[in-house]
Amino acid sequence: MSVTIQRQIGILDGMTTGSVSGTPCTHCYNVKVLMLEAVARKEGATRVAFGHHITDASASLLKEALMFIDRWDNGNSIYDRRHFEELATELANEAFESTLESRSPLMEKIEGYVRAGKVDTDEPPRQPLMSGSSQIDIVRPLFGVEESSVSEVIGALQIRPEGSGCGHSMAIETQTPREMIHYRVLRSAANDVFRMWVRNLVEFGVGVDGMTFTRSRQRRAAELGAEYKPTMGDHDKL
Repeated sequence: MSVTIQRQIGILDGMTTGSVSGTPCTHCYNVKVLMLEAVARKEGATRVAFGHHITDASASLLKEALMFIDRWDNGNSIYDRRHFEELATELANEAFESTLESRSPLMEKIEGYVRAGKVDTDEPPRQPLMSGSSQIDIVRPLFGVEESSVSEVIGALQIRPEGSGCGHSMAIETQTPREMIHYRVLRSAANDVFRMWVRNLVEFGVGVDGMTFTRSRQRRAAELGAEYKPTMGDHDKL
C-alpha cells in the first residue's frame, strides 16, 4: 500500500515540474483514498465519513448532465472547455429565472437524462471507498444539508476551516467543470425553486441503501465515448 501511495505522490510531484502531463485531480484523489483505506483497515473501521452536502451532490449531477448535453445534444465528440462554459452560463441564467410553472429547455434536457437513468450524482449518501470493493464505505452524514446552512454554523461558532490547498479554485479560469456549476450556478445564481428542483433530481437517483441506481461515474467513459476528454492543452478534471 505505501509503495502505491508513494508512486501516486511521485506523479503529482512530476506535474509540478512539468514532466508529467494531464490533470492532477485523479492522482490526488487516488492518494487520498489509498491513505484513508490504509487507516481504516488499521483501525478496523468499515466506514469513512466525508463532509459533502446536498449542494456538492447537486453540482456533480448538473455537471454530468451538461457533459451529456454537450456530447449528445450538441454533438461535440471531444470535450472543449469553451462549450462547457457556454452551457454553464446558460444554466446560470435559467437557475436565476426558474419558476414553479415552467421548465426551461436546458432544465428539461437535464431532467430527461436523470429520469432515463443516464445521470446521477457523484456524491451519494453512501458508496464504496474503492471501486469494486464493499469492505469500506464512504458515508456522507451531511447529504441533506445545504452548503449555506453549513456556512452559517461555521460563522456562528467562529470556526476557521482549513483550505484544501488545491490550486484549481484559486482563479476563475482554472475552475473545473464541477466548480463552474458549484460557484457560478448554485452559489451565485440559483433561486430556491431551482435548488429544490435539482435536489429532487439528486434524490430520484438514490436508493434506500443510500447508493445511486445509475452508477454514472463508473460508466461515464463508455457513455460519453473514448474521445470525450480534455485536449492536451486542457487539464480539466471531468
